[in-house]
Amino acid sequence: MNRALKWVAVISLATSATALLYDDDSTVREQPTQRARAQASSPAARARHPRLAASGPARNLFPAQDWSASHQMPTRATAPTVAPLPFTLTGVWQDNGARVIFVQDGQLVLALCTECETPGALRPGALLTGGYRLDAIESDQIEFTHLPDQQRQRLRIEQ
Repeated sequence: MNRALKWVAVISLATSATALLYDDDSTVREQPTQRARAQASSPAARARHPRLAASGPARNLFPAQDWSASHQMPTRATAPTVAPLPFTLTGVWQDNGARVIFVQDGQLVLALCTECETPGALRPGALLTGGYRLDAIESDQIEFTHLPDQQRQRLRIEQ
């Protein structure tokens, strides 16, 4: 960088810092005091300004607010929301008269059946991922219970 340009940068930086530190800006107004408020709402001031006289007594347009917890609006009771069923139907397999239903939870595939000899297959009453219990396997649907809130949910079996 050019030496003269460096000096210009240093001098402008020093000037800016001085202006910020010793700023005597007379356009900044202080907050009105109690005496100034009283003078503004006096009868003499109201007589000088017809709109003030017609408006009635002075009002505080920005009163202090109490944001404590005791003054909060009551919240409405909402109906409990049911968690969405995380299982999706992947497939149905018939093996020697026994029906095995496959459901998927993310990347985990679970085999469900009522009376089958498939190793690792889950039967009604088994606990599943996400706090679910397998309640029943019917011809057209599977029933689950979300144990934390005791909500029963059904997954339809499309045929």
